[in-house]
Amino acid sequence: SAFIENIRSISRRAEDVYGETVGYWQPDEPPITALFAAFGQWIEEDFDNIEMDARRRIFLLIEQAMTEGDELVATAVATGLIEALTGKIGSDLYKWKKVSSCFGPYSLSHARAWSGM
Repeated sequence: SAFIENIRSISRRAEDVYGETVGYWQPDEPPITALFAAFGQWIEEDFDNIEMDARRRIFLLIEQAMTEGDELVATAVATGLIEALTGKIGSDLYKWKKVSSCFGPYSLSHARAWSGM
């Protein structure tokens, strides 16, 4: 999908996450939610190391996928990427504040509902 290609193009690490996930699932394609969950985990783990412009692009892509994309991509972003990202944050309020400030309104609503924050 265009979402996957756009996320992959953000950084070498994003491309590595894609390659590792695809490699793990070979010879099959990874389920889209598993692939998006890997991206969500990467964002949480590397959040402080992701350049501000790249971070803005990531969260803009997330918001666009949730509001403008097709239903399959929107669902996978919600149940894969956002839920993995917020799940890894857990109850770390400091990290939640940093990450949540990057979400757009629609994706933030889902992240809040999922995380309970």
